[in-house]
Amino acid sequence: MDNQIEETIVYVLTQTHPHPLVTQLLDVAPEEILDFYTVRGQQSVKIGIRYIVQVLENTRKSGAIDDYDTRPVAELLARLAHSVLLTPAGEIDFRDEEQVRAFVATSIVPLVEHGLPTRSATGGQAKSRTKPAARSR
Repeated sequence: MDNQIEETIVYVLTQTHPHPLVTQLLDVAPEEILDFYTVRGQQSVKIGIRYIVQVLENTRKSGAIDDYDTRPVAELLARLAHSVLLTPAGEIDFRDEEQVRAFVATSIVPLVEHGLPTRSATGGQAKSRTKPAARSR
């Protein structure tokens, strides 16, 4: 499963910024595309989060990843992809597949496999990474 997660995330992160649609729009209408992805970017991020939640939930139900609340992980992954779209280089240059692969293998694969630790309401200590009980409304 590690390899599948790694390959998928590396592909998404290395293909986001140089995608022909993105690069052509940046050449032709930079103000409009930047406005779309920044000021009006909330809807795109929400769509990404919902999609990633579905993928993670299906993977979790199959037993391939731990049982955890997939929403925070989906939020982080969607926001990471959105950030890479706008700014591909920082400490890690997401245009360099070797750097991306190392980052994904050490940071993202464990995150997807195990989720985020939760904090107990009393001690602030990390608790089990299992999915919380359904909340009643």
